[in-house]
Amino acid sequence: MTQCPPEDLSLLPWTKSEELPSGEMTSLLDAKVLRQLVRVYLTSNPPKTAQDFNFQAELKAVSHWRWLKDDAKVELVPSPHRDQRLKEAADFVLKKWKS
Repeated sequence: MTQCPPEDLSLLPWTKSEELPSGEMTSLLDAKVLRQLVRVYLTSNPPKTAQDFNFQAELKAVSHWRWLKDDAKVELVPSPHRDQRLKEAADFVLKKWKS
């Protein structure tokens, strides 16, 4: 895989969202440990390249990452335990916790 220089990100059209997110941001996976590792991975591994941004977007999609409104009813979804993105995030977090 080729690395995309960070300056290439400046070529993308960025628009500021007018609506600020409210509530809690979390994964809706039905396995608590998977929700925790996704949260740890996303908060301790900030994206640096376009591939990192893409991977995190895919990880958020596969882990059903959502902004929860204050009055929203939470419905957990079955987790795709064999998804490669979850395995990579788990590997990163487990190595971090071990050290």
